This record gives sequence, structure tokens and C-alpha cells, in this order.
Amino acid sequence: MADYTRRSLKVYAWEDEFGTFKKQMFDDLTGPRRWARWAAKRWDIPKPVIRKAGNRSATSWYRALDNSISLRPNHWNAASTLHEMAHAIMFYRYNDAFFEEDDHGPTFMGVYADLLDGAQILPKHAMLPSLDKHKISYKRLSPRRKKARKR
Repeated sequence: MADYTRRSLKVYAWEDEFGTFKKQMFDDLTGPRRWARWAAKRWDIPKPVIRKAGNRSATSWYRALDNSISLRPNHWNAASTLHEMAHAIMFYRYNDAFFEEDDHGPTFMGVYADLLDGAQILPKHAMLPSLDKHKISYKRLSPRRKKARKR
């Protein structure tokens, strides 16, 4: 199994441990769009288009080609939206890592941790020891450290 697959599976298992934060569902895409707007402003990147993923889709995803996020209806919550926003932030703010690290590497986890903490969904004092317990690497990152690249 490739390293990126192992890391992704570890991140998904870690998220499942904190299942309650993924259960605060929205009835439509209005809530996820608000969270995406908040994260884009926090990290000074262009706000992606948020759309419903196709009915046959098994996952939600960020697509850099058109700066869009497709969310499955069972992912219409703040945590899933912020997970996909971390991919968008990786593309705009840490472009080398976006292409050279795997999808869920240390830079991604640093961005995602900042978003979860900043949104008061999962505070860092609880999150970071849990990441260490699951042996998930992360970088301590701040939205103020690096400007977004021009598209």
C-alpha cells in the first residue's frame, strides 16, 4: 500500500474518532458555503465554488482546476467542508507541498488543525495529543505566515 494511502486512511480513522463533530449536518449547501467563505477569508485565498457531489460519488473532493469543492449530502457539515478547504488552502498557499506531499501529509494536517481550532470545532489542546497518539504528522501553521500565490 502506498504511503499516501496509509496516511489518508489514518486521517479518516482519526476523524471518525471525533465523530460527533461530523454529525452537525446542514439541510442544504448554505452552511458549507458559509464555512468555506470563513476559511477562505482566514487564509486569504479565493473562495471555491461549493456544489453537491453526484449521487454515485463515494467521496467529497477539492478540484484545483476550477477551484471547486463537491460535497456528498452526508458531508454537508462544517468539519467535512473544512477538510476540503484545507486542500484548497494547500493549493493556493503551499503549492509545492500540494503537489509533492500526499493529500493528507503534515502541511495539510497543519492547515486542517488550524481550521478546526479557529472554528472552535476541535481545540488544539485536545487535537494535537490525539494526532500524536494516531502517529499523524502535522506542521504548526498559521494563516498569517505566508501569502497566497497568484492564480
